[in-house]
Amino acid sequence: MSKLSTLLIICAALFFSSNSHAYNSNGNFRVSPAGLLLGAVNLELDIAIDRRLSIGPMYTYWDFEANNDFKALSQAYGVRMDWHQNRFNREGMLYGVYYKHWTVDAEYLDDNDDLIKNNVAMNMLGFVGGYRWMWDSFNVTTEVGYRLIQLDGFKLKVETGENTKARITDISVVGALILDVTVGWAF
Repeated sequence: MSKLSTLLIICAALFFSSNSHAYNSNGNFRVSPAGLLLGAVNLELDIAIDRRLSIGPMYTYWDFEANNDFKALSQAYGVRMDWHQNRFNREGMLYGVYYKHWTVDAEYLDDNDDLIKNNVAMNMLGFVGGYRWMWDSFNVTTEVGYRLIQLDGFKLKVETGENTKARITDISVVGALILDVTVGWAF
């Protein structure tokens, strides 16, 4: 509940900021509504460093539990850079690249009461293109792209009573398509 309260305070502060007209703004705070529907917080902050170029941090947090036998905690930190066709915080096309470091810790209690623990760390490099619609300060950004994912390590641990088995897989690289929609507030 405290995550939701923090998010609402941040959104309210941005909404009531005195410098909230997008035309002369130097920042844009964005959140993913799909993530919020799933209980995750996916935040992005764009800061203009040029008329058409922006850079900013990215953060994702998801603490999920189901049926008292599955728990997962996921966190990601990253940085993103975008090139805006019609200047920063103007309606139009944008193209970006980002890097994220993502960790996932999960636990699952199977039907035999064996505790299965999974730890994954990965690095992501994404390339996106999209369109941003602006209504004064409120904006919606849709993006499509491709993400390369490098697994730093995948650890699987099974605890069965007194016995423990562990397995660590090799590093591998996979790719994934991206479809993302964010809502934002320019300030």
